[in-house]
Amino acid sequence: DKDTHYAKTMRKFCDSENELGKMLKGKPLHLVNDLINASDEIVAITSIENFKLGFRLGVQMIAIVLSSMIVYLRIYRRLL
Repeated sequence: DKDTHYAKTMRKFCDSENELGKMLKGKPLHLVNDLINASDEIVAITSIENFKLGFRLGVQMIAIVLSSMIVYLRIYRRLL
């Protein structure tokens, strides 16, 4: 299927935005545009925060593994 879910959703969003642009003028159109822009900003902020959380978790996991490896290597060297 050539049309991804993202492409279909984006087309639906753009079509709806164009229809509203034709129906609304002045302040109502401005309010709708403000709403869309605020929504976009919320999504961007949320995405960045989720990336930061995932990155920190990944770094913590790597640190735990590396510190565990160091402990095991020290124990192994003592056994030799």
